[in-house]
Amino acid sequence: MGYKLHGDRLSYNKLGILVGRNKSYIKFKMSICKENSDYYFSSTDLSNMKDFLRLNRCLTQEIIELFIEYENNSLIREINHKIYHYHPKFKMDYFKNIDTKKKAYFLGLIYADGSISNITNIQLLFDIGFSSKDKILLYNLSETIGYEKKFIRKKKNKDFYRISIKSNEFCKHLIRHGIIVGKRKTYHIKLPNLPSRSLYLAFLLGFFDGDGTANTTRITTASLLFLKQIKRQYKIQYNPKQVFSVFKNGNKVYPGSAYIMYLGGDLFNELLDNFHDSLPRKRKRFTSYDKK
Repeated sequence: MGYKLHGDRLSYNKLGILVGRNKSYIKFKMSICKENSDYYFSSTDLSNMKDFLRLNRCLTQEIIELFIEYENNSLIREINHKIYHYHPKFKMDYFKNIDTKKKAYFLGLIYADGSISNITNIQLLFDIGFSSKDKILLYNLSETIGYEKKFIRKKKNKDFYRISIKSNEFCKHLIRHGIIVGKRKTYHIKLPNLPSRSLYLAFLLGFFDGDGTANTTRITTASLLFLKQIKRQYKIQYNPKQVFSVFKNGNKVYPGSAYIMYLGGDLFNELLDNFHDSLPRKRKRFTSYDKK
């Protein structure tokens, strides 16, 4: 007969027998867990425990599921510890609340050029990159969130620089503010809910620095709904317009389409006046009657 695990409180001694350890080991581990909530058992420890539970005929489906849940959570904690190892000043909660113009600006930039993807069934990856002419955006974002600049990577044989962050917590804050996981983000983004006009202005400037055309007030996106929401929120007189183009990938050419909209000179100048630390090459001012 196996040991009964439910209904009675197990002593350190009995629990040790079940998992192949002595009383002192169990007591020591319990004390560590109480002192440090971030402590996690290694995969080797967990494997040995399961083997002894199976041997004692105590490895029920419910216990197996508990092990799986613990292993998944432990993996996430281990990944977070690695982030702080390489990026000791990393601000995991930076985007938890969008309550400053700088946060709103970078959120807009991420709407334009950032992405979140699933690299495993339990792990999310944040990624953003720019060509060398806009690399300053990557350095500014890295400095702001505490990402060590020495880990900014250049894409092989391409004029493109990027940062990647494996962190569910960091990604989930962005998801809560409207970033969509996967490739469908481009087509389905919606305007986030922000508490003030100044934050909305900073957000739109960030989006423009990512997907706006220099020396114009024009923004481009694959989401028509997003442009309609922007038009309504910012009271823009110009309408979205669909444009068609072709994209080349190697020797293959693919047809595609997107939507453009002009912000107008007055609104664009207001964006610049509201937030000063945007991309220098796109800070051209316009006369109030300018559409472009």
